[in-house]
Amino acid sequence: MEIPGTNALSDLTSVESRPSSACPSTELCLAESQTMLSRAEALLRDCFQVHFQELDDTRCAAFRLFKETEHHMESCRGAFGSLNEANFVKCWIASIIYYAFRLTRKRGGGDFTLTKLLFSLDIQVLDFFKEAAAFLQKADSVLRTLHEDAYIEFQKHIRKMQAIFVHLTALYDNYEKNFFKFFAPNETPLPVVSNSLDCCSEKYLYLRFGWMLFLSLRIHCSEQFEDLMTCANGLIAVFVILIIHLPRGIRKVSLNDRAIYAVCSNAGVSIVSSLCHLYDASEEDVRNMLNTVNAMIQSLIEGRRMPIVLDNDSEQTKGMDTEGLRCYQALLKPEDIIFSTHALDREYIGVYQMEGGLDERCFLPEMGFSTAPTCQLSFSLRGVKRKYEDLCSPSKPLDSRAQTLAECISTPPPKVKSTGHKMPPPTPVSVSMSTSKWLRSVIAPLPAEPSPLLLSYLKSCNGNMAKEVIERAHMLLDLVFSFESCKGSLSEYANSISILSGGWTSQRRLEALKLYFKVLGAMCEAEVQRLNTENLSPLLSNDRFHRCLLACSVEVVVASYSTVSIAFPAVLDRMGITAFDLNKVIESFVRHEETLPRELKRHLNTVEERLLESLAWSKGSSMYNSLMISRPHLKSEICQQGLLADPMPSLECLKSQYECSFQQYSLESTARHALEDFQGMLLPSTSVASSSKREDATVTPLILSPIKERSSFVAVTPTKLMTQRPLHSAFASPQKHSSGAGDSSVETAISIFFQKVLKLAAIRIKLICGVLKQPSHLMEDIYKLFQHLLHEETHLFFNRHIDQIILCSLFGVCKVEKIKLTFKEIVQGYRQLSHHKPHVFRAVPLAPREGRPMAGDIIQFYNDIFIPSAKAYLIELSTQTISTNVNDDSEKVEGI
Repeated sequence: MEIPGTNALSDLTSVESRPSSACPSTELCLAESQTMLSRAEALLRDCFQVHFQELDDTRCAAFRLFKETEHHMESCRGAFGSLNEANFVKCWIASIIYYAFRLTRKRGGGDFTLTKLLFSLDIQVLDFFKEAAAFLQKADSVLRTLHEDAYIEFQKHIRKMQAIFVHLTALYDNYEKNFFKFFAPNETPLPVVSNSLDCCSEKYLYLRFGWMLFLSLRIHCSEQFEDLMTCANGLIAVFVILIIHLPRGIRKVSLNDRAIYAVCSNAGVSIVSSLCHLYDASEEDVRNMLNTVNAMIQSLIEGRRMPIVLDNDSEQTKGMDTEGLRCYQALLKPEDIIFSTHALDREYIGVYQMEGGLDERCFLPEMGFSTAPTCQLSFSLRGVKRKYEDLCSPSKPLDSRAQTLAECISTPPPKVKSTGHKMPPPTPVSVSMSTSKWLRSVIAPLPAEPSPLLLSYLKSCNGNMAKEVIERAHMLLDLVFSFESCKGSLSEYANSISILSGGWTSQRRLEALKLYFKVLGAMCEAEVQRLNTENLSPLLSNDRFHRCLLACSVEVVVASYSTVSIAFPAVLDRMGITAFDLNKVIESFVRHEETLPRELKRHLNTVEERLLESLAWSKGSSMYNSLMISRPHLKSEICQQGLLADPMPSLECLKSQYECSFQQYSLESTARHALEDFQGMLLPSTSVASSSKREDATVTPLILSPIKERSSFVAVTPTKLMTQRPLHSAFASPQKHSSGAGDSSVETAISIFFQKVLKLAAIRIKLICGVLKQPSHLMEDIYKLFQHLLHEETHLFFNRHIDQIILCSLFGVCKVEKIKLTFKEIVQGYRQLSHHKPHVFRAVPLAPREGRPMAGDIIQFYNDIFIPSAKAYLIELSTQTISTNVNDDSEKVEGI
C-alpha cells in the first residue's frame, strides 16, 4: 500500500462526486439531469391540466418556484435514499404545488386539498412529509428570498400537519383496536341510503360512525384537539356513546366483566367512570367531552326534523347507571346511524375542503387512499425501552480528548430483578394518558405559589427576590399559553360549540407554574446543603436560569399532553432563550424532580439530544458566545458567519413582541387560516454523557444525565457535593478577563457540552456501523476522527448536524482503510436508523462562495469542505494503518 503524499487530497475525495468539465461522462451526466428536470416539469404541467385547471394563480406561482429551485432538485440526483427517482420527483413536485397553493389560496376557494394532490400523484402521506421537510431545507435560501414570512408560516404548517397526522394514526389504531375489543359486528350488508356509504356492512358502518363522530368532535373543539390526551378523552366519550347505542347483540364485553367495568353503584355499572379508570383518564374531562358529543347528536337529530326522545330505561341500557347519560331512540336503528353518518360526512367534507388539508377519514377501510403503516412513522414513543448501555452515563468523569469509543458508551448494566410479568408495549396514547395522570395526581394538588421553605430562600437573598420570581413566572407562562388560547379562539369552528376553551390553557399554565415552584424549591435546598449558605443570590437573581427552568416545566406539561401547537422547540422562542441555555438545566431539573415519570425523563433525554445534534449548533445559539471565550481562535470564523446570539430579550421586550404578534394575527386571521407553531417529530435516540474532564484540569459535572436513576443522584456524599461548582456558575455571562484568560465557568460549560456531543456521536457511530456490518476497529477510528474534528476543526460543526460529520468521517476512514463502501450504501444504512433525517444528506450547509449554492448534498460537502479539514488526520491514520498491516504480515510469516 502506498502512503498518500502530495496526492492525498485526491485519493480521499469521493469517487461519487459529480464529474468536472474535463470528465468524459459529463455529457451523459448533464443529459440525465436534463431528463429528470424535463420529467418533473412535464409532471407539474400535467397535474394542473388534469386535476387543478381552475387554480391559475397557484399554477403561475408553482412554475416560478420550480424554475427557482430546479438546480436544487438536480443537486439531489443520486441522493434519493429509500426513494427511487420517480417517487422523489413526485414528492418534490407535490411540495412545490402545495407551497404555491398555501401562498396564493383564498380560504374556502376551489376544491384543492392536499389529499387530492397526493392521490393524483400516487404519493403516500409519510413520504410526502419526509420529502417536504427535505425540500424546505434544500431550497431554504430561495424561499426566504422570495417570500420569507410565507416560508416561515409554511414550515410551521407542515410540521403541525405532520404532528396531527402522527397523532391521528396512533388514535385510529387505538380506536380500531378497542372497537373490536368491545364489539363483534358481522359482515351483513345494510340498506344503502347514500352513494357515500354504498355496499357498507354492519361492521364497517358502526366503525365508520364512531370515527366520524370523533372527527366531528375535533371540528367543534379544534383548539383542545391539538392535544393528544384530549383527543384520547374524546375517543373515550365516543366509546360511551357506542356502548350505549349499538345493539346489545354485538357487544363482546359483558357488563359483569369487572376487569373492564370496575366501577359500579346500586343503580348499575358506571360506564364513564369505568372507562376512565381503565384508561387513566380524567372523569371530569371525559364528562365535559360527553356533553359536547350529546349536543352534536341532538343537532343531528334536529336536522332530520325528528323529536329528541331519550330512552334511558330501555333494554339497551339495562344494568347501567344512566345518571349523566343520554340514550337517543333516533340512534338505535341501523338506518338512523346511516343517516347520522351521512350528515357527519357532509359537515366534515365542508370543513376539510375549506382547509385544503388532509382527509382524516383516510384511516378508515375502503376509503381507497394509501397511508403509511404505523410502524414506519417517524415519531418516538416516549415510553419505549432502550438498551441500558446505550442510555447510561459514564460512572466517572472522562477526559473528552483521551477516551475511546468503548469507554464512552460501555457501562455494566445494573442487576434488575425480573418480576415475571411482561408489560404490554406502550403506545403514544397510553403514554400520554399515564403522564397526564401524573400531573393530575402529583402536581395539580400543589399550591400555585412558592412553598414556605422556598420563600425563605428568596427572602434571604440580597434584596427580597420573591416578588420578582413570582411575577416573572406568571408573565412568561402567560406568553407561552395565552397566545395559543387567543389564536384558538379566533377559529370560526371552535367558536360554534367549544365548551372547553376557558379551562384548557389555564389548567396547563397552572400545572407548569406549580411544577416550576416545586423543582426550584428542591434545587435551592440542594444548593444550600452543598454551599452551606442560605444566600443564593447568584442563582436566584439569574434571569436566564429562571427562564430555562420555566421552559423545562412547560416542556414537561406540553409533552405530558402531547400538545401540537407548543411542541418543542417553540418554548425556546417564547422564553427568549437558546438551545444551549436549556441544555444547562435539563439534567438538574430531572435530578431534583424525584416523581418525574420514566416516559417524561426519556422525553427530556430526546430533547437534550436534539439540542446536541443540531439546535445548539444553529445560527444564533448562545453556545457561540461562550465558544469565543473558551476558544479564541474561532472568533473570526464565528463573526464571519454571523453565528453569535443576540442579547437575551428583556421581559418587557418579549411582552411587546407578543402583543404585536397577536395584533398582526388578529388582522390576518380573517383572510388566512391560523398557522400555529410545531417542532418536528420527536425522534428516538439514546442518552448522552454528562460528565467531562479537561486534559489539563478535572471538571466536576454540573449537570447529570436525565436518564439516570434517582439512586445514582443521591449516592453523592456531602463532601463531594461541597467540591462541585455552584449551579449558578453554569448560567454566568461569558466574560474574558483582562489577563486574556477565558472565564472558567465558560470553559466548564463548553467542556461538558463537548463531552455530551462525543457521547451522542459514539452511540450513533456504533449504530450506523452495526447496520453496515463494519468491524469494531473501524468504529474506534471513526470515533477518534470525530473527536479530533470536534476539538481541532470545530468550525466544521457550525450551523450543521453532527450526523453529517459522522457520515463523512465514516466514508473518509473507509477510504483510508481500503474498505469498499460507497456513500450511497452509507446513506441507505443511515436511512434505516430511527433518528435519520433526509436533509442531513441532501441539504448540508456549504461555505458561501460565488457560483455555489448555500447548501449541497453530503458528497459535495465531503469533497469541498470536510476533506480539506480532515486531510492531515486521515493521512496520519493511513500511515498507522500501513504500519499495523506490515507488523501483522511479519507475525504471520514468522509463525509459518
